[in-house]
Amino acid sequence: MSTTTDYREDEPFTVQAAGPLTAWRRHWVLGVVAALLGAALGVGAAFVLPVTYTAEARVAVGSGDLTSGAIAGFPVAASQLASNYARYVNNRGVAGTDVPEGVTLSASQIPESNVIRVEAESADPEAAREAANSAAQQLIDAVNDSGRTSADEVAAEFAKAADEDAAAQTALTAAQHDLDELLGKDNPSKSAVKDARDAVTEAAAKAAATGMRSAALKQRYTNLVAGSSTAANLLLVRTAEELDSNRTSMLARLGLAGLAAGAALGLVLSVVIERRRARSAGGTRAARTADAPGTTGA
Repeated sequence: MSTTTDYREDEPFTVQAAGPLTAWRRHWVLGVVAALLGAALGVGAAFVLPVTYTAEARVAVGSGDLTSGAIAGFPVAASQLASNYARYVNNRGVAGTDVPEGVTLSASQIPESNVIRVEAESADPEAAREAANSAAQQLIDAVNDSGRTSADEVAAEFAKAADEDAAAQTALTAAQHDLDELLGKDNPSKSAVKDARDAVTEAAAKAAATGMRSAALKQRYTNLVAGSSTAANLLLVRTAEELDSNRTSMLARLGLAGLAAGAALGLVLSVVIERRRARSAGGTRAARTADAPGTTGA
């Protein structure tokens, strides 16, 4: 490629170096090769660097009867529940469960929906998939079992209260029987009668208290069972089968970075070559001028 040499007017033996854009145009092949080489190195680095895999499972709020969906405001309430339930999951797992080493766990609500994304990231694809599915099931169990646990606890309290009430009723019957026997005798002792009446009064008060507690627990258990709804429960809607990775983004990011770096290097090399050519051309002109007839050396 032929080039034009421009000499400075104030210094006739000094060649004016080409600007960066001119140098790039003159050596564009070098610039293109350097840019492509940089892009290739960036892509190669993307294949060498470790990849992070992401597995996603999804659960939804509202696995109960269809009538709950017809209640005014239910979609909004389900969306709020999904946002709250998502906070159950953190990098330590669900409700204090352990997360495998090298796995990062998180959960988030899909905006304006009742669906929760449970995501697990790991360099091991199988570990990410298993962690996401396990965390989703643990979240479902933590939410859905809470109502059943409450009802079971109330049932156990009611059974204990019923036994105490039965014992109190038996004690009242026995105290009343002793009083009746004492009153049936001829000339019973006044102090004995008083003690027997006091025993009946005390037994009746205890029987009344145990009866009220037993009845209250029975009513509470009935309300929990009859009024329970699965509308706020969680349902698994998608398991973590497919995996995503950051390989594509790494290829694009490092490839573009390598392309830009290579192009910059090509530009620098083009400028360096042009400056060397300028110095060489200036020296050649000075030598020719010195050898020309009518000139003398310094």
